[in-house]
Amino acid sequence: MRVRWVVMGLVASMPAVGSAQRALGQDPQTFERLERTLQDIERSRQVGAADLEIGESGRLLFGGYTTFGFVASDDATSSTRILRQSDTKLWADFTMAGHEVYGRLRFNYLDFNTGDSFDGRGDNLDEPIGDRYWYRFDYRTAHMADTGERSRDNVWFQAGRQFINWGTGLVLSEDLYAAKAAMELHNVEVMGLIGLTPSTAPVDFDSSRPGFDTDVDRRYMGLMFTYTGFDKHRPYFFFLDQQDQNDRDRQTVLLLGTPYPTRYHYDSRYLGVGSSGELTTELYYQTEFIYEYGRSLSSSISPVLAPLAQTEESISAWAATARMIYSPRWGRPNGVRLDWEVMAASGDSDRQHTSNTFGGNQSGTKDHAFNALGYANTGLVLGPNFSNLLTLRMGASATPWRGQGIFDKMRVGVDGYLLHKLDSNAPVSFTTTGGERFLGAEFDFFVDWQIYSDLSLDVRYGLFIPGDAMPAGNDDTRHFFYAGLNYAF
Repeated sequence: MRVRWVVMGLVASMPAVGSAQRALGQDPQTFERLERTLQDIERSRQVGAADLEIGESGRLLFGGYTTFGFVASDDATSSTRILRQSDTKLWADFTMAGHEVYGRLRFNYLDFNTGDSFDGRGDNLDEPIGDRYWYRFDYRTAHMADTGERSRDNVWFQAGRQFINWGTGLVLSEDLYAAKAAMELHNVEVMGLIGLTPSTAPVDFDSSRPGFDTDVDRRYMGLMFTYTGFDKHRPYFFFLDQQDQNDRDRQTVLLLGTPYPTRYHYDSRYLGVGSSGELTTELYYQTEFIYEYGRSLSSSISPVLAPLAQTEESISAWAATARMIYSPRWGRPNGVRLDWEVMAASGDSDRQHTSNTFGGNQSGTKDHAFNALGYANTGLVLGPNFSNLLTLRMGASATPWRGQGIFDKMRVGVDGYLLHKLDSNAPVSFTTTGGERFLGAEFDFFVDWQIYSDLSLDVRYGLFIPGDAMPAGNDDTRHFFYAGLNYAF
């Protein structure tokens, strides 16, 4: 029995991603971006532990990995905050004849310098400790185990605390308490979802709401239809309903001594259509368009800082993404890969903040700002909420030293980003200059080096160069650095 452990190294981020409007103590975006980056790296390390055969059809995988991290980040007042993070995960996965049970324990300890906590809670051990656990049944796998034949049709079911990535992930990409099931019949797959956000896991898009980073309660129901009859394309259509169940739905905001009684409620629905597949043997694509509608509450503060009575207004917003991956035949011996991606999300010009209720949509107007608990790749450094954005990403990567001994599996690459406000007069999730569109350019470099079979190194470095839309005082060049040493045994 081999037990697999992964040990990750150092993380540093400097200076802060933020503005005078949202210091790190008030908004988790820099910390959330760090968590996302670590999660992406960790997911790639979960698979690969050796099997334990039980009879002829049972298999048990188990292991763990530890992240030792360091963060140094300047906030909006140029005060440097220091965090040391020790994050250990232990997991086990048992499969037998179409049945699968997965569980993972997480011990994430945050150690801040005095007064440097992001949320004012100081040093703490994050909850939950059991952060993922689910059961899955797959009829096709069970049928093959019984008969040795692969069934054309299939039914599967999965329930528990699990990671849900809906479509491309723009509308939903979070851990949920969820049940999802799918049926594949005659080249059509129908998948259903019922889910609830764990209160301690996600960070809400509305950072003005009480408990936005400690107590989130949003419920989801969705259906997705995918056509599987094409050899090289998988078109799909989905509906996703999000209901705001947060019980901490009101507070009185004090600003310059003036009270602003504020209520919070945001119910949204998403209609999406997309496709992924292969255009040629060298060119792959993924695309998705989303229309958002529903109801939200207007802001309790006017642009001239006067208290306002809130009203319920309709939502009419959209988002889209298109991605191309080019893997040229001539470059395959060295793993050459080129990426292009365009993403856009609508904004609202009468908002003061694109995602918040306080300072949000004005009474008597439709809310045109796209908001969701999804994930969009907008770089390591700036990481704005995916609302009122137009981004272009171009990337290239390769393993240039194939066959060169210890460097045989070293992959290097770069992603370049151009970040714009879609509507120059609408806000984004941090302070910008009104009427200006260009947020800036970013370059993210990476090295993934499989040194030996059980030892690898991951390095990430991001550089953000501010554009005309970044106001004075928030227009310094920003950096992000990550290095991780991964040891498996």
